[in-house]
Amino acid sequence: MSENKKIINIRVTATEKRKLESMAAYCGLSLSAYLRKLGLGFAPRPALGNDFYQCYYRLCDLCNRKLSPDVEAELLSLIDDIREELMLPGKRNKKEVAAWLQQASGQSKDS
Repeated sequence: MSENKKIINIRVTATEKRKLESMAAYCGLSLSAYLRKLGLGFAPRPALGNDFYQCYYRLCDLCNRKLSPDVEAELLSLIDDIREELMLPGKRNKKEVAAWLQQASGQSKDS
């Protein structure tokens, strides 16, 4: 049985609209779907990219193997890849990474 759909109009600034569209795209949703989820009390999550799934599949493969020094080395390499590709995208020089890690840890320069 089809439910009658109703239209809700809202007014936003051009900047707000761009931000909402950007957030909806980031979550892999249309603007309408994004606003519906927000309005109904859900917090849309960002869409996971291919890098996430590649790391996930590598991790699953390592979990299915018997632990050895080679597997441990691969696991440590994967952890480095996750940090570089998923946690620190675009932060390539050591100064930027150090500043980001310090901020992420909650430490200030004065600590």
